[in-house]
Amino acid sequence: MEQQTNSKMAPTKHRFPMLLLLLLCSYPAEAAAMINSTKAPCLPAQASSLLQLKGSFIVANARLSSWQAGTDCCHWEGIICNTGSGRVISLDLGGFNLMSHRLHPALFNLTSLRNLNLAFNDFTGVRFPASGFERLTDITHLNFSYSYFIGQIPSGISRLKNLVTLDFSDNGLYLKDPSFQTFMANMSNLRELFLDYVDLSSSGSTWSAVLGHSVPQLRILSLSQCGLSGSIHPSFSRLGELTTINFRYNYELYFQEPSFRTFMANMSNLRELRLDSVDLSSSGSTWSTALGHSVPQRRILSLSRCGLSGSIHRSFSRLRSLASINFGYNELSGKVPEYFSELSSLSSLDISGNHFEGQFPTEIFQLKSLTTLDLSENPMLFVRFTYFPAGNNLQNLNLVGTNFTYDTPLSFANLTSLQTLSLTTGTMAKELPTSIRFPSLNILGLEGPGLENPGSTTVQQIPSFIGNLTKLTSLTITGFNFSGPIPYQIGNLANLRELSIKGCDFSGFQIPSWIGNLTKLISLDISDNNYLSGPVPSTIGNLMQIKWLDLSRNNLTGNIPESLFALPALQYLYLDTNQLSGSLEDFPHPLYSGFSQIEEIDLSDNQLTGQIPESLFQLANLRFLYLHSNKLMGTIKLSSI
Repeated sequence: MEQQTNSKMAPTKHRFPMLLLLLLCSYPAEAAAMINSTKAPCLPAQASSLLQLKGSFIVANARLSSWQAGTDCCHWEGIICNTGSGRVISLDLGGFNLMSHRLHPALFNLTSLRNLNLAFNDFTGVRFPASGFERLTDITHLNFSYSYFIGQIPSGISRLKNLVTLDFSDNGLYLKDPSFQTFMANMSNLRELFLDYVDLSSSGSTWSAVLGHSVPQLRILSLSQCGLSGSIHPSFSRLGELTTINFRYNYELYFQEPSFRTFMANMSNLRELRLDSVDLSSSGSTWSTALGHSVPQRRILSLSRCGLSGSIHRSFSRLRSLASINFGYNELSGKVPEYFSELSSLSSLDISGNHFEGQFPTEIFQLKSLTTLDLSENPMLFVRFTYFPAGNNLQNLNLVGTNFTYDTPLSFANLTSLQTLSLTTGTMAKELPTSIRFPSLNILGLEGPGLENPGSTTVQQIPSFIGNLTKLTSLTITGFNFSGPIPYQIGNLANLRELSIKGCDFSGFQIPSWIGNLTKLISLDISDNNYLSGPVPSTIGNLMQIKWLDLSRNNLTGNIPESLFALPALQYLYLDTNQLSGSLEDFPHPLYSGFSQIEEIDLSDNQLTGQIPESLFQLANLRFLYLHSNKLMGTIKLSSI
């Protein structure tokens, strides 16, 4: 499974540990005042500004219950004051889940602020005020991440010369006026910069030179999906104090001069490197030696979809501290290095979508630190389960598209922490044992050889242990050539939230009525299956939580059950490319009143007849309606759309 995790390095709430201590160390004179003072109460004007800010929140968390007029604001939650002056120096509401339609200007009256954290609150669609931030001249830590602001980052922030940490990541922001160069010009004290998902494309290819000349003390740099382009400038090598670099998903970014080898040679303090989707193809097969000869203390290395090629050089074994490796979807070949099993801190290994071959080193299974292992889509890789040690912590395992087998049923015995499992069973010499118990498993994906595979004439059976996986919440089955109906064992999985059965051959069998017993389903996809026929079960009308229903590209017949048009949570309905018949006029119009969430309906390529009901066009949230290739008739009034 190629990791698509968010680009954040650590939860924002904990990014500034021991904040009070940092403030004391940064301002020793004020530290003495805070320790030796008579603890002056909060200034009335400061309390008034905070109460105005509180009043601007539509949804105010109970954690603001201490914010009451007539009380000392220095004792309110999220507030730290200078006890000598009574002025607020820290406002930390990160993760309070507050909601507001604006950033109240009273905030900028707190001119003694050193720390301002409004991360993980809901300001959806709100633009920052054009002025105000320039008043916060003492601020050192500023965090608005995950707060859903939009628009231009205010120019006033570029005047905050004392900033040590700046985080505007994961909003809908851009930086154009002022330019990136102007914005960074006064940031010489900056240690941590997080601008993930901020649009910096207007900076062209100059961004790396700007950073190299502006922020010599930078330790953490995170610019994921910012629209960065061009080759990294040689002056960027001045940032030799960097411990973390995240340039993920900047698709027009590449290494040329300096080369990747030169770039790495200058980054002696680097511990985390994330370059997913950055073009490293110019490094040829030397990329692994460039890494192996640079920073032996590196802990996180994520280079998926970077155009890497060749085999992994022996010098890579010097990186003994690695905890996470992601080489997914490159052009890597050769054998998986056996020395991976010597990386005692390794918790995540993803080599999916490459051309590795030979036997996967079974010693890697003995790593008790390993939590995620993704070997998928390496068709020449042979994976043999011997055994996993007791106390192992493996949680996620993906072996789809590999040649997988096992020694004995005991090979699975100790996988008690496994939560996600994906397997290709079509290449196995023997079936999975019936005695398997995965007590923690909640996501299972099973892939057969596919209906177009030459070996698909062999009948496959779903592993019988599936009925024992009572904690399963998601099940995906693809590419099986079944000899009978949809396996009845699935009906035992009462906790299923997502069920997908696609690309299978059911030899004329029907969708079973017991499907309606899976009442926790929010997504049901039984599509694109050969010879799955019969009616749509009316029991699907029992699925009151269903949001996604896809029964398309089968051979279903009969009328569409009325109950489908009364599912209260349904948003997407796909019944296209079947042999369904009957008239849409047969449905009583009141049914549509319970169909209020629907956004998309596809009934095309069936045998439906009669008039098109006008009430279909009265569904308030409907965005797409496909009725073509039927035998419908009548006139559609454009005024009703």
